Amino acid sequence: MTQMVNIQETPISKLVPIVYIAGPYTADSYRGVDFNIEIARKAAVFLARHRIAYICPHLNSAHFDTALPTIPYSYWTNMYLELLRRCDAILLVGYWRNSKGTQVEIAEAERCGIPVLHKPAEALKWYNERIKGEATV
Repeated sequence: MTQMVNIQETPISKLVPIVYIAGPYTADSYRGVDFNIEIARKAAVFLARHRIAYICPHLNSAHFDTALPTIPYSYWTNMYLELLRRCDAILLVGYWRNSKGTQVEIAEAERCGIPVLHKPAEALKWYNERIKGEATV
């Protein structure tokens, strides 16, 4: 049976670390967006296989820009920047160097002191070190 955790009674250091997956989303075509979503999905699968909690904006609101075209782009970016601020690390995927949105996410992560990770294996190492460090506190 799964035990429920009362967040209010759990010390902050005992909360599960969360990785924010960042990479390009927008593209010149629907297929291009699908390509970017797939790259992010592969990173999410890697993290899930290693039981690492994550937030993946690509999967959370995939193609909502076409499903809800009247919602401004700023709504999505502001929402995800707020979620990023609540995460413990950011993992960069895909052609992130070419993405203005990802550059904004990186700058916000750095401003907030959130580690910027460049490869899934780096996220795994960071996570294992983080968990080991909290176990000794």
